Amino acid sequence: MKQFASHYLYYGQSLRMHCIRLDGTGCIERVFPFVEEIASTVFVDGLVFPVRANQSVDASILLNSLQCIQAEQPTASAFELIAQLSELAPIDYADPVLLFRLHGCDFSSPKFGTDNGCRYGYIERL
Repeated sequence: MKQFASHYLYYGQSLRMHCIRLDGTGCIERVFPFVEEIASTVFVDGLVFPVRANQSVDASILLNSLQCIQAEQPTASAFELIAQLSELAPIDYADPVLLFRLHGCDFSSPKFGTDNGCRYGYIERL
């Protein structure tokens, strides 16, 4: 079992201060509010979002998708951009997932690029 807490979690909608628990097979076991410290919980800053594991998606593909969406909607927030990712098709609790984190940018008006030294510029697989 792995459990992550984050400032923001995108799971069908943007959730503030929530946890996501994955079982041993990588399936989502539970999503719940983070109201107190829980043993074995990894807290990460930024916005965490799950993507189906059976898709061949990596951080560079997600960043390219976000940059394309942002080019069409330059004033959109990070939450609005994430919501439009086609890789975030509805995920069922029985689907194995990979968790990604969006970090290091202003969520109200993100500027995606590679100038902060991150390999894929703001997106990291957890």
